[in-house]
Amino acid sequence: MDKTTRNYDSSISGNVQKEVERLLSEGKTSLTLQDYERLRRKYPDDNTLYEKVMEAFTERAHEVKRTARKFYNLIMKNVLEGNTNGHTLFSILNLSKKYAKENGLSDAEIEEFRRLVETKLESGVDEQSKSEKGLFPSTNVTSFSKLLGTVAVESNSGLQLKEAEYAIVQEIVMIYARSRTLHASVIIQSMLHTDCSTVALSGRYDSSKHDPSVYVNPLLFALFVPKFNSVDERMLLSNVANVVKAKYQKESIATLPDYRLFYALVTDKNDVVCDSESPIKDLRNRAVLQHHLWESVIAIRAGKYFDVTAAQFVTSIDNCKFSIYSPEVVNMGDETVILKRLFAAFSFNPITVVSAPLYGSMNYNQFTSVGYTQDVYNVPYLQFNVPPAQALTTPLNVSDALNQNIYEFVNNTFVQRQRRVHSADEIIAVSLSRKFNAPQVKSANSPFFVSLPLTINGYETINQAVVNCPDTLSVGDNNDTYVLRSAVFAELMVPVVNTSSQQFVSNNEIVVGTSAMVRCSGGFYAYRPVLIHTPLISGNPSGKDGNRSSPIVKLVPGALDANGQPDIDSDPNEIINKRGLVVFYQKQ
Repeated sequence: MDKTTRNYDSSISGNVQKEVERLLSEGKTSLTLQDYERLRRKYPDDNTLYEKVMEAFTERAHEVKRTARKFYNLIMKNVLEGNTNGHTLFSILNLSKKYAKENGLSDAEIEEFRRLVETKLESGVDEQSKSEKGLFPSTNVTSFSKLLGTVAVESNSGLQLKEAEYAIVQEIVMIYARSRTLHASVIIQSMLHTDCSTVALSGRYDSSKHDPSVYVNPLLFALFVPKFNSVDERMLLSNVANVVKAKYQKESIATLPDYRLFYALVTDKNDVVCDSESPIKDLRNRAVLQHHLWESVIAIRAGKYFDVTAAQFVTSIDNCKFSIYSPEVVNMGDETVILKRLFAAFSFNPITVVSAPLYGSMNYNQFTSVGYTQDVYNVPYLQFNVPPAQALTTPLNVSDALNQNIYEFVNNTFVQRQRRVHSADEIIAVSLSRKFNAPQVKSANSPFFVSLPLTINGYETINQAVVNCPDTLSVGDNNDTYVLRSAVFAELMVPVVNTSSQQFVSNNEIVVGTSAMVRCSGGFYAYRPVLIHTPLISGNPSGKDGNRSSPIVKLVPGALDANGQPDIDSDPNEIINKRGLVVFYQKQ
């Protein structure tokens, strides 16, 4: 067991080897953000040094633990004969000193051996071998913390960039300069905007000026017409481009919203959202997304629903992707994907959850698991999978999403775990997975449907199983009260052949778009721009040509249709319970 033969890869650079030995001499068993920041300052020109040190340190630490464990077993069996009675830490270390020298143990290996002996003397049992999870950073070093610095240590050392990335930084600085006036307007509007303001609900449609196919996304209406202070701070008051500019120019971050955004970015584990090539490109795309978001929010809160800049927001949100760690949105519709991407772009994770192994499942092995481990982390929203109505045996309630069994990505595989909501900030978003594709067209000779794009072979419909969305939820260990504030729901139509007889080609309703509703002090109001040209909903004035002058419709709880049945187009409870796709609750 010659020490020289057990040395790690000799090809490692001198700096890496020196830093590894220093960390081991300090008794380190894992790397922290402070270690990273120290290396970052010491070697500012080497962007990859930390990864090299981490790899070499991990390999060396594995070897230290293995060697110390082997030496501990040797001493226990051949010297102490499995019995430590009558021995002290000093006597055991003294007995093992000559054997350690013969076997060429390093200082780090002797220190690990000492720790194993202390555990044996204190507890009377040998410490069981554990996974090497602890060898990795206890606080994850993300790609953004490498680029921008960390929050663990105050740093104004600038950005760690490659030569080709300086042009992208200049582009971000230009975005900041171009959007300063827009950002100032957004801040003032946010300060003046009141919950469900009259201006935001008074927009009109003018067929001579507006394109009915270009309108502000209903999800943004549901998020920004009510006043969610935490959403405003993270997405409107903060400035991604300003954070990058401050770090690039080695300045301190000046405002609280910017600092909170910076903190969220550098600590978010899901740090690849809008570009996978490099963190600086990712930040550029996030800055562009925020710019177009500001334009859409200003339009919404000014009552300009059919704003021409709305299409640019959709284009910019398409640049941001979700990861393999979000399997629940793979088959979801546009609104859930936009919700996921928007929250991820700002690292907005307001819900704290506790996840634990699901005992008795196929993925749980009681013989290899050590103790009862719980993971505490934050998520952007809750996912509620709606089963078909025919499969329901008990009524569904959106509160079921507060405590449910889910699949998580653990050790490169999806495993089933039990997850409950521990607490939440101001807002809770719940996504209801209702949409599915139903490619059934009875007549191949008539593929042209009213209100649908031409030549569609397949279309989306929804599962209209009733999910009760109560007015209030009791959330978390403190039983905090959250009230229903807004929702996004599906608009449905029955496809017909565009002839004078209006022949129906399917008995199933299909999704032709989404709308939003908000709950205000004066009742429920729906934003339904997709139906601006249709007579399917009542209660709003129409022009002589039959077109609606406003996409805003007041909904009446308990409304009945001509047959005395609940009106699915006018009763907000019927709409949200059967066609709701995303619901938002606010802390009281």
